[in-house]
Amino acid sequence: MNSLSSEGLLTVEEVAERLRFKPATIQGWLRRGQLQGVKIGKAWRIPEDALQAWVLEHRRTSS
Repeated sequence: MNSLSSEGLLTVEEVAERLRFKPATIQGWLRRGQLQGVKIGKAWRIPEDALQAWVLEHRRTSS
C-alpha cells in the first residue's frame, strides 16, 4: 500500500474482532513489529494486505 489514506486501513479493534484476540494483544504485536502497521496520530492502523499476509503466515495447519 503506497498511501496513508484510510482506505484499506483497519483499526486495532477491527483486527482484534477479525482475529478473535483482545485489542491489547494486537497493540503488543504492532509495538514489537510482529504485525505491520502505521501510527496515525496516537492510533495504530493496519493495512488490509499486511493483515492478510500475517494470517497466511500464522495460520494453523490442519494436519
